Amino acid sequence: MIKRVVADDDIDHHMKMGQSFCFELNSDVDGIVIAFQGYQGEWYPVPLGQDGVSLATRITKGVQLLPRTPQNQPVKLSEQEDLGIHQFVFVVNPSEMMDSFPPAINNNTQVYLVKVSFTAKS
Repeated sequence: MIKRVVADDDIDHHMKMGQSFCFELNSDVDGIVIAFQGYQGEWYPVPLGQDGVSLATRITKGVQLLPRTPQNQPVKLSEQEDLGIHQFVFVVNPSEMMDSFPPAINNNTQVYLVKVSFTAKS
């Protein structure tokens, strides 16, 4: 069956299923980052901790690759199951805001959104 072509003006990256990638985050502040993956209306946490389980990780101001090993090397990720558009949301809180739980969210909280279209291998 035919389908309408979805305009991809708002897609940030196109990738093939199984292709390796990592995230590049350019933060304006030192802080803590957590991430979520959205697919077909459902949201899932993305473990960014160096242990591969923890959801949050510390970041510094500037560019860094995520997730990363304890040796600060990027960890390769890949989508193995679901074709289509995936959204990734990164929430950064400055370090000084992480002293309490739940952490305070205010005008200093930064949110980044990346849309990726995963297509079949050719």
